[in-house]
Amino acid sequence: MLPHRINIKYFVENPAAVDMARFTPLFHRWIQNHIVEGLLIDVADYKHVHKGPGIILIGHEGDYAMDVGGGRPGLLYTRKREMNGDLPYQLRTVFRLALTACHLLEAEPCLEGQITFLTGEAELTFLDRLRTPNEPATFDALHESVRGVVGELYGDLDIGLESINEDPGQCFAIRITTLCAPDLATLIGRLET
Repeated sequence: MLPHRINIKYFVENPAAVDMARFTPLFHRWIQNHIVEGLLIDVADYKHVHKGPGIILIGHEGDYAMDVGGGRPGLLYTRKREMNGDLPYQLRTVFRLALTACHLLEAEPCLEGQITFLTGEAELTFLDRLRTPNEPATFDALHESVRGVVGELYGDLDIGLESINEDPGQCFAIRITTLCAPDLATLIGRLET
Protein backbone atom coordinates (compact mmCIF):
# COMPACT_ATOMS: atom_id res chain seq x y z
CA MET A 1 0.00 0.00 0.00
CA LEU A 2 1.75 3.14 -1.23
CA PRO A 3 -0.43 6.27 -1.03
CA HIS A 4 0.55 9.25 -3.15
CA ARG A 5 -1.60 12.06 -1.81
CA ILE A 6 -0.87 12.87 1.82
CA ASN A 7 -1.45 15.91 3.98
CA ILE A 8 -0.25 16.95 7.40
CA LYS A 9 -1.59 19.70 9.64
CA TYR A 10 0.16 21.38 12.55
CA PHE A 11 -2.08 23.51 14.72
CA VAL A 12 -1.61 27.11 15.84
CA GLU A 13 -0.98 27.47 19.56
CA ASN A 14 -3.09 30.61 19.93
CA PRO A 15 -5.98 30.50 17.42
CA ALA A 16 -7.19 33.98 18.44
CA ALA A 17 -3.93 35.44 17.08
CA VAL A 18 -4.64 34.26 13.53
CA ASP A 19 -5.62 37.14 11.24
CA MET A 20 -6.49 35.38 7.98
CA ALA A 21 -6.31 38.64 5.98
CA ARG A 22 -2.52 38.68 6.44
CA PHE A 23 -1.94 35.38 4.66
CA THR A 24 -2.99 36.31 1.12
CA PRO A 25 -0.26 38.94 0.61
CA LEU A 26 2.20 36.82 2.60
CA PHE A 27 1.66 33.79 0.34
CA HIS A 28 1.89 35.99 -2.77
CA ARG A 29 5.29 37.13 -1.53
CA TRP A 30 6.29 33.49 -1.00
CA ILE A 31 5.50 32.86 -4.68
CA GLN A 32 7.44 35.92 -5.86
CA ASN A 33 10.50 35.14 -3.74
CA HIS A 34 10.42 31.32 -4.00
CA ILE A 35 10.34 31.01 -0.21
CA VAL A 36 9.28 27.34 -0.05
CA GLU A 37 10.11 24.33 -2.21
CA GLY A 38 8.17 23.47 -5.32
CA LEU A 39 6.55 25.27 -8.21
CA LEU A 40 4.13 27.78 -6.69
CA ILE A 41 1.23 28.93 -8.84
CA ASP A 42 -1.40 31.07 -7.10
CA VAL A 43 -3.19 31.94 -3.88
CA ALA A 44 -6.84 31.05 -3.26
CA ASP A 45 -8.79 32.92 -0.59
CA TYR A 46 -11.49 30.85 1.13
CA LYS A 47 -11.51 32.71 4.44
CA HIS A 48 -15.23 33.41 3.93
CA VAL A 49 -15.96 29.67 4.33
CA HIS A 50 -16.75 28.87 7.96
CA LYS A 51 -14.26 26.27 9.27
CA GLY A 52 -13.06 25.86 5.71
CA PRO A 53 -9.78 25.73 3.81
CA GLY A 54 -8.74 29.29 4.70
CA ILE A 55 -5.99 30.71 2.48
CA ILE A 56 -4.28 28.26 0.12
CA LEU A 57 -0.91 28.70 -1.56
CA ILE A 58 -1.42 26.49 -4.60
CA GLY A 59 1.57 24.65 -5.97
CA HIS A 60 2.20 22.07 -8.64
CA GLU A 61 3.62 19.38 -6.34
CA GLY A 62 1.80 20.43 -3.21
CA ASP A 63 -0.29 23.11 -1.54
CA TYR A 64 0.37 25.07 1.63
CA ALA A 65 -2.62 26.48 3.49
CA MET A 66 -3.47 28.40 6.60
CA ASP A 67 -6.40 26.07 7.16
CA VAL A 68 -9.29 26.55 9.59
CA GLY A 69 -10.92 23.16 9.01
CA GLY A 70 -12.44 21.61 12.10
CA GLY A 71 -12.44 25.04 13.74
CA ARG A 72 -8.71 24.78 14.50
CA PRO A 73 -6.34 27.01 12.52
CA GLY A 74 -3.12 25.44 11.40
CA LEU A 75 -0.63 25.00 8.62
CA LEU A 76 -1.80 22.28 6.24
CA TYR A 77 0.60 20.90 3.67
CA THR A 78 -0.96 18.68 1.00
CA ARG A 79 1.23 16.62 -1.32
CA LYS A 80 -0.69 16.24 -4.58
CA ARG A 81 1.85 14.63 -6.91
CA GLU A 82 3.55 11.26 -6.76
CA MET A 83 7.00 11.11 -5.22
CA ASN A 84 9.72 8.61 -5.86
CA GLY A 85 10.60 6.45 -2.90
CA ASP A 86 8.89 4.28 -0.33
CA LEU A 87 6.30 5.41 2.21
CA PRO A 88 8.84 6.41 4.91
CA TYR A 89 10.60 8.64 2.37
CA GLN A 90 7.29 10.22 1.35
CA LEU A 91 6.32 10.80 4.99
CA ARG A 92 9.69 12.39 5.81
CA THR A 93 9.25 14.73 2.84
CA VAL A 94 5.72 15.76 3.81
CA PHE A 95 6.74 16.34 7.45
CA ARG A 96 9.83 18.34 6.42
CA LEU A 97 7.91 20.62 4.05
CA ALA A 98 5.15 21.26 6.58
CA LEU A 99 7.50 21.90 9.49
CA THR A 100 9.66 24.20 7.36
CA ALA A 101 6.59 26.24 6.39
CA CYS A 102 5.55 26.45 10.07
CA HIS A 103 9.05 27.65 10.97
CA LEU A 104 8.93 30.29 8.22
CA LEU A 105 5.52 31.51 9.38
CA GLU A 106 6.70 31.85 12.97
CA ALA A 107 9.57 34.04 11.72
CA GLU A 108 7.46 36.15 9.33
CA PRO A 109 7.90 39.86 10.19
CA CYS A 110 4.38 40.70 8.98
CA LEU A 111 2.92 38.28 11.55
CA GLU A 112 4.85 40.05 14.34
CA GLY A 113 5.66 36.84 16.22
CA GLN A 114 1.98 36.23 17.00
CA ILE A 115 1.82 32.81 15.31
CA THR A 116 3.40 29.79 16.96
CA PHE A 117 2.70 26.15 16.23
CA LEU A 118 2.10 23.22 18.55
CA THR A 119 4.63 20.55 17.64
CA GLY A 120 3.16 17.93 19.96
CA GLU A 121 0.05 17.31 17.86
CA ALA A 122 -0.46 16.77 14.15
CA GLU A 123 -3.01 15.20 11.86
CA LEU A 124 -1.76 13.03 9.02
CA THR A 125 -4.36 12.32 6.33
CA PHE A 126 -4.13 9.93 3.39
CA LEU A 127 -6.28 11.37 0.62
CA ASP A 128 -6.37 8.42 -1.77
CA ARG A 129 -9.50 6.51 -0.72
CA LEU A 130 -8.83 3.68 -3.17
CA ARG A 131 -5.31 2.95 -1.90
CA THR A 132 -6.02 3.85 1.73
CA PRO A 133 -9.67 3.15 2.54
CA ASN A 134 -10.84 4.37 5.93
CA GLU A 135 -10.86 1.04 7.75
CA PRO A 136 -8.88 -0.66 10.54
CA ALA A 137 -6.84 -2.69 8.04
CA THR A 138 -5.38 0.54 6.65
CA PHE A 139 -4.18 1.58 10.10
CA ASP A 140 -2.57 -1.85 10.50
CA ALA A 141 -0.91 -1.60 7.08
CA LEU A 142 0.48 1.93 7.60
CA HIS A 143 1.21 1.83 11.32
CA GLU A 144 4.78 0.51 11.13
CA SER A 145 5.92 3.08 8.55
CA VAL A 146 4.19 5.98 10.31
CA ARG A 147 5.48 4.90 13.73
CA GLY A 148 9.03 4.60 12.35
CA VAL A 149 9.11 8.07 10.83
CA VAL A 150 7.36 9.69 13.80
CA GLY A 151 9.86 7.92 16.08
CA GLU A 152 12.77 9.38 14.08
CA LEU A 153 11.17 12.79 14.31
CA TYR A 154 10.21 12.86 17.98
CA GLY A 155 12.83 10.52 19.41
CA ASP A 156 12.07 8.34 22.40
CA LEU A 157 9.13 10.41 23.58
CA ASP A 158 5.82 8.73 24.37
CA ILE A 159 4.06 8.96 21.00
CA GLY A 160 0.36 8.34 20.45
CA LEU A 161 -1.04 7.30 17.08
CA GLU A 162 -4.77 6.96 16.67
CA SER A 163 -7.15 6.70 13.75
CA ILE A 164 -9.51 9.69 13.94
CA ASN A 165 -12.15 9.22 11.25
CA GLU A 166 -14.46 6.26 11.71
CA ASP A 167 -16.75 7.24 8.84
CA PRO A 168 -15.75 5.09 5.82
CA GLY A 169 -16.82 7.96 3.56
CA GLN A 170 -14.06 10.17 5.00
CA CYS A 171 -10.36 10.00 4.25
CA PHE A 172 -8.19 7.87 6.50
CA ALA A 173 -6.42 10.05 9.08
CA ILE A 174 -4.10 9.54 12.03
CA ARG A 175 -3.70 11.90 14.99
CA ILE A 176 -0.12 12.05 16.24
CA THR A 177 0.42 13.25 19.81
CA THR A 178 3.31 13.55 22.21
CA LEU A 179 3.61 15.44 25.48
CA CYS A 180 7.12 16.90 25.30
CA ALA A 181 7.73 17.68 21.64
CA PRO A 182 10.91 19.39 20.45
CA ASP A 183 10.75 22.80 18.79
CA LEU A 184 10.40 23.28 15.05
CA ALA A 185 14.12 23.81 14.38
CA THR A 186 15.00 20.56 16.16
CA LEU A 187 12.34 18.60 14.26
CA ILE A 188 13.47 20.03 10.90
CA GLY A 189 17.09 19.22 11.75
CA ARG A 190 16.19 15.59 12.44
CA LEU A 191 14.61 15.30 9.01
CA GLU A 192 17.52 16.92 7.20
CA THR A 193 20.14 14.54 8.57
